[in-house]
Amino acid sequence: MGRTGPGGGRIAGDGQPALHDGVPHVAGVRLGTGEEVTADLVVDMTGRRSPLPRWLEAIGARPPRDELDDCGFVYYGRHFRSAGGGIPPALRGLLMHLGTISALTLPTDNGTWSVTLVASAKDKALDRLHDTAIWEKAVRSLPLVAHWLDGQPIDDRVTAMAGIEDRHRDLMVDGAPVATGVVAVGDAWACGFPDSGRLWRNQVPVLADAGFQVIVPDLRGYGRSDKPETAASYSFPSLAGDVMAVLSDAGAERAHVVGHDWGAALGWVLASLAPDRVDHLAVLSVGHPSTFRRTLEQREKSWYMLLFQFAGVAEQWLSDNNWANFRSWARHPDSEAVITELEATKSLTPALNWYRANVPPESWVAPPVALPAVQAPTMGIWSSGDMALTETQMTDSAENVTGPWRYEPIDGPGHRMQLEAPDTINQLLLDFLPR
Repeated sequence: MGRTGPGGGRIAGDGQPALHDGVPHVAGVRLGTGEEVTADLVVDMTGRRSPLPRWLEAIGARPPRDELDDCGFVYYGRHFRSAGGGIPPALRGLLMHLGTISALTLPTDNGTWSVTLVASAKDKALDRLHDTAIWEKAVRSLPLVAHWLDGQPIDDRVTAMAGIEDRHRDLMVDGAPVATGVVAVGDAWACGFPDSGRLWRNQVPVLADAGFQVIVPDLRGYGRSDKPETAASYSFPSLAGDVMAVLSDAGAERAHVVGHDWGAALGWVLASLAPDRVDHLAVLSVGHPSTFRRTLEQREKSWYMLLFQFAGVAEQWLSDNNWANFRSWARHPDSEAVITELEATKSLTPALNWYRANVPPESWVAPPVALPAVQAPTMGIWSSGDMALTETQMTDSAENVTGPWRYEPIDGPGHRMQLEAPDTINQLLLDFLPR
């Protein structure tokens, strides 16, 4: 398998490429040195500014279909180096939303790091952050960020970056590929009740900055995604089909899949049933469906799954008295925003339909679900403060993985570890997922 990368060159085969059914076929890459590396498949991992369309044009391919939208943000950043090689501690995650601006602090290697202020491109008053003195004064006014300036500046001015585009590129046009032998890789994230894709807001910028193309869909029933009325529409086969359709629509034949809660369960199913689509699998909190309910302790912790089978009753129990039961049971660190989103998008019943479709009452007395073993390298992450999940249901998941298995317990955080221990999760993902 070949990969295009920052030191790549052009796609080999320009001039007179081989044709498959009249479509140009990519046979490898040509490096900047002129050396040609042949490959059965070239995987483009160079992100939103990829030169792939230009390379494809050079071999006579039709242009891919691109949809662009300005993300609406301006990044104002500087880089620093410590004298002793240490990195400042992150007091509350690497990405912090602080009123009208956000602060992003990113450790790199050799005792260096970056500090970036992110502002709306529409806020013209914040254009003054171009000025180094004003930028430094702004950072020092933020108690959670100011200590990141305690280093030697590597650059003597603020670097501003605007015009950053959210890009959707489709290598399938009018039902046919623009070229064969080449795919783009994305990184898909999935979550579960009661969260939409916003649960990953502390991970996405860090992974994207590290060079990953990140896809964070609101899964069926959540956010702005479709919400079929029948509970049966939320079965795992349908949900897995959704994820594969998202990947195909993004031109990604394979992806690293990262899931939490129901998203983790869906990741297990996807990696089992569609092994050719999952490169690496990272599952947070929820273990493999086959071993999930093996212990009495886990069945006791999962009592709410039976309550959620009662349509109407579960919805009332969760939402009565200004969502009092939801607040006390879920212990969500972001409960106000979650409740607002559930109400605004009418997602409560569709979200509960995941339980009604996949863990109906009869499943509790039926034999465990049988799935093919997961072939992809897999990392399971469990947090000791999780009120709903035992450690055993995660560690026993190793029985269902034939690929490399890695287990990472985290001491302290509750169920939403992405919000409660973002730096730890980010570091584990950066270490586990190959670029």
